[in-house]
Amino acid sequence: MNAFVDARGLACPQPVILAKRAMNTAGGHPVVVLTSTEDQADNVIRMARELGWTSDVEITEQGARVVLTPAPSSPTATISTGPIRPQPSDHLPGAKVVLLTSTLLGRGAEELGRVLMRGFLSTLNELDERPATVILLSAGVHLAMDGAETVGELKDLVEKGTELLVCGTCASYYDIRERIAVGTISNMHTIAERLLSADNVVAP
Repeated sequence: MNAFVDARGLACPQPVILAKRAMNTAGGHPVVVLTSTEDQADNVIRMARELGWTSDVEITEQGARVVLTPAPSSPTATISTGPIRPQPSDHLPGAKVVLLTSTLLGRGAEELGRVLMRGFLSTLNELDERPATVILLSAGVHLAMDGAETVGELKDLVEKGTELLVCGTCASYYDIRERIAVGTISNMHTIAERLLSADNVVAP
């Protein structure tokens, strides 16, 4: 019997959390997840893919219906209830993560801060060891907005293999979700996992 999760109307990251709990108790059976938006469905699918599950999705006017199916050797989607620090995932072993929460670098003059931020992103592109993930949170999501002078640097990082996660809740708050020009619209569950599994987190 398939497990069923109705996550419609719930805010990020609840659809992912509820889907993961259902996967953990599904006993090898498929899990059906209903979400309000296609973005939420994408977040559920990415989480399941990292655990080795396959997915089928149907988009309707009411939202999305995702069917998650475990592969025979898929790990369970265990959620820790204790204070144990997660180990780096296979996807990002020993990752270095950069967290950007503003369009400015530093606390000086605004114009200087913008120049420094663009210089910082440009420098990341030139380093031999680039970050595995760059996370844009809070006002930092504006860095990935179409027309922003930092979009070019961010696109270069993505092309060179860096994962770029853009907080979906933040982009919606600033009403720029449809204007995000680069990166993956993500959720707090995935962002928290990346931060906790990283060897180093840089938040300039």
